[in-house]
Amino acid sequence: MLQRVKANIVVPEDIADNPSALVSVRLAADGSRLSARLSMSSGGAGWDNAALRVLARSDPFPRDENGKGPDSFIITFRPND
Repeated sequence: MLQRVKANIVVPEDIADNPSALVSVRLAADGSRLSARLSMSSGGAGWDNAALRVLARSDPFPRDENGKGPDSFIITFRPND
């Protein structure tokens, strides 16, 4: 799942250093995104918004071998990861 998300991220050109944004995500049983909210801001609106946009581009999320996705997860976004 993480590979899918990272493949969709677009780092804005004006991002300096390596800010960290923490996002809480809730998923439906079929892997579709129910919600995504910023749990901890990076301190910059550009990077925070990029972290939220990548989750929209990654929807629906892959299901596991049981055909179900996780109910929720927290993901940390850093542009240099």
